[in-house]
Amino acid sequence: MATSPKKRATAPKAHPSELIRAPQLPRQIDDGYGDALHRRDIAYKAAFSKIVVRGANLSATSAEKVAFDVVLFDGVELSDTNFDELDLTDSRLETCAISNALWHKSSLNRVEIVGSRGQGLQLNESFLRHVVFDNCSLAYAQFRVARFEHVKFVNCNLRGADFSQADLRGVAFTDCELREADFSYSKLEGTDLRTSTLDNIRVGAESLKGVIVEPMQAAYLCKIMGLDVRWE
Repeated sequence: MATSPKKRATAPKAHPSELIRAPQLPRQIDDGYGDALHRRDIAYKAAFSKIVVRGANLSATSAEKVAFDVVLFDGVELSDTNFDELDLTDSRLETCAISNALWHKSSLNRVEIVGSRGQGLQLNESFLRHVVFDNCSLAYAQFRVARFEHVKFVNCNLRGADFSQADLRGVAFTDCELREADFSYSKLEGTDLRTSTLDNIRVGAESLKGVIVEPMQAAYLCKIMGLDVRWE
């Protein structure tokens, strides 16, 4: 009697956050700008490519549709900038200040933001793809109606952050502070919240389908949904 062939075991599908592509930064890029990039250099549709910007003060600069492609920002002051429809590609921000920056309707693709201060940063209605926020202070940042693909937050303070109506499917929050964060009407299927603090978050039952949490977090989420959770 013929036997049917054995089915091969399939490897578990990788979480989207494990498939993030790093910025395509060459080993050496033009360091000519240094701290010489000034506010006057940034104007409507200005484009900068393959440069290093170190220690520049660009705070409160305002311009639309600015593009940075293959740029390393090192210790740059970008607080209070107004860069609507910013295009940031294959770039890295190290120890930068982006607090209260208004970057609405922007595109971030293959970007790393590391050790930076971004309290009150606004990326509403933006598209973030292959982006990592690592060890950043992002308290009260706004990501309303933003779309995320292959994104992770690692060791970030996101207290009071606003993710309402955002598409966060497949995002990973690792060791993050999410107290009082707003996830109202957001899409959280496949979003990994394990290891992060969820106290007093705002989220509706419609958003919780498929979210990845630890057992204790699940019990807490049930309570804020109004369920009477008992251990006995």
